[in-house]
Amino acid sequence: PLETKTPDENPPVFDEDIGLYVGQRPKVSIGNLATMENRLLRRPDMGKGWFGKDGLILTTPEPTHKLIIRPLIIGEDPNRHLIYREPRMAGNSTAIINKTDGVKDCQLEIYLGSIHFSHHPLFSREHVLSQFLSKQCEVYHKIDRSRLIEQYREQLKALQYSIQDLKQSQTDPMQASEQLERYRLEVRAKRQQLKQTGATEYQLMQNILKTWRELKQLREDQGYSCTTSQLVIHRFGSDAMIEQSLRDRDIEAELMERRGSRSNYDS
Repeated sequence: PLETKTPDENPPVFDEDIGLYVGQRPKVSIGNLATMENRLLRRPDMGKGWFGKDGLILTTPEPTHKLIIRPLIIGEDPNRHLIYREPRMAGNSTAIINKTDGVKDCQLEIYLGSIHFSHHPLFSREHVLSQFLSKQCEVYHKIDRSRLIEQYREQLKALQYSIQDLKQSQTDPMQASEQLERYRLEVRAKRQQLKQTGATEYQLMQNILKTWRELKQLREDQGYSCTTSQLVIHRFGSDAMIEQSLRDRDIEAELMERRGSRSNYDS
């Protein structure tokens, strides 16, 4: 009943009945309106401050205009969001011959399949967290698809094999020493890239889990959800002994390289 939505549960009062002008309310589907009212009425304050004296949700008049109205923003680069596409004729099928001078007029048609907002002033906290989670997952998938860690490991192995072959070859000691130094510098740089990429991927994974926990907790506190974002986590089995041996092997190889470069400097 409307009495449960009006302030102090008074009988509803409609301004139209007493001759006051009321602007046109925005067009909202009945389902969305009922969902919003139920969420407000389930709050501890029973949606106080959200309903008017007529028992309806307080709204502003329809904000859309038939004419384009854009305020002048001083200091903004007008070409910042401009993407230039060179015009070209698509064929005579889209051209219309002007009867006055015989010039062909072409009609430009733009079709927008969908619009995706990365942020909006009307976003709730759940919308912000959901968008942030989607962006983090997109970055993680991009790093995972690039397979940078595997590439760095393969390049590191190739450099280490080159160092071993150079040590066993019978080349000029001076040239071999210079080549070894270049290989060691490349190995050091590649190992640093491997560590940075692994740390970035691990930190991004932790941030994704943290954002997902915040989003789930917010939905539980609200009692409802406004977004459809879900995070699916796949667990892959691994052998802890094998991983530990690989880490020990990497540490041992790095120590050997440092000792070799130090002895080279001493000599």
